[in-house]
Amino acid sequence: MKNSIFKFRTAACILALAFGVSGCAEEFTEPDSPSGISITDAVVASTDFDIMEAALIKTGLAPSFDNLNSGSYTVFAPSDAAFLAYLQSSVVYNSAITEAQAILNIQNITTSSTPLSISQLASRLNYHVVSSEITADEITGANGFNTLNGARLSLSKQGATVLLNANTNSITAAGNGATVTVTDGTPVNGIIHVIDRFLVPVTTANLLTSIGITGVSYATNPATITPSLTALETGGDATGTDYDILAYAIVRANLATALQPNTSPLPDFTLFAPTDNAFRAHLGDVGAPSASAENAAIALLKAMDPIALADVLKYHVVAGRVLSTDLADEQVVTTLLTGKTFTVNIDVTTYTLKDNRDADAANDPAITTPNTLTNAGVRHTINTVLRSVPD
Repeated sequence: MKNSIFKFRTAACILALAFGVSGCAEEFTEPDSPSGISITDAVVASTDFDIMEAALIKTGLAPSFDNLNSGSYTVFAPSDAAFLAYLQSSVVYNSAITEAQAILNIQNITTSSTPLSISQLASRLNYHVVSSEITADEITGANGFNTLNGARLSLSKQGATVLLNANTNSITAAGNGATVTVTDGTPVNGIIHVIDRFLVPVTTANLLTSIGITGVSYATNPATITPSLTALETGGDATGTDYDILAYAIVRANLATALQPNTSPLPDFTLFAPTDNAFRAHLGDVGAPSASAENAAIALLKAMDPIALADVLKYHVVAGRVLSTDLADEQVVTTLLTGKTFTVNIDVTTYTLKDNRDADAANDPAITTPNTLTNAGVRHTINTVLRSVPD
């Protein structure tokens, strides 16, 4: 009804002007502009964001976050101590650099500086920003958000504590994490959460690239997978801690396009990934010929029915982004294999997965390397192949 009244009054005013009739009254009052402090104002006003203030000004991002009409943001803002720790870890700077020297170094950054040029610093800063408002009580865990940088940021909740990217990696590693130390600062155009580490963006594209499958191209029909199935058949090596057998199995079972579908943005999956050593041991347990060589294990998988192989692999995949910090003791995890779950057991920092095998707990698979983050999923390395059916 309001739209109809608006159109009628607008049409009446146009006709009156067209025929020289004056006195068409003003029907609407322009809304007041937003007022109050902006994100940039809040950063400038705080004594804990001096380095970030210098970085926002140097990169030209300060005006964007000062504009109250340009949208709302959530900023995970590294404190001065967090920013300084990152700069102190750099070989270009050093552990003795002070906050004042850090600010001066930021101010002197050029388009070709290392380890941070102006564009690289801007990209890093944008990894701390999400283009929507996210309060601490809206973070429930297993959350993944696309940042202004384009890379995904993972948020977990443990009690009242918010963790970014599980906060497990070193200061300078891609996908390093942080803890929120102060929540819910509320400038007019968003929310600021203070964090204890300067974040480095996740760089791995997706789960397939994380295990050595370099890509799926949908420019062809059927899609082209690199390396090809034929190349993967002879791709085994003597490194038992990587994923040559798993990579072959995924392509052989026709799951590569499921894990990297022709969609944008790519969906998140969580992969519990057995190493080559784990796969070889598993194949020996189920009656394979000697699989001391990875290519012998791959040959056995080649002889399997692809549908049966797909069922084995689906039991290792969970829909969504699930970090170790999103798991709880005795949590039942639903997999992509219909009707099949496993249970997580946590003993301090040891994560074991109770699957459907008959063996005792000593043989249960364990997560050996958690939280390898990609921009379309998470990989947890495990030391034993999960079994969806009893031994």
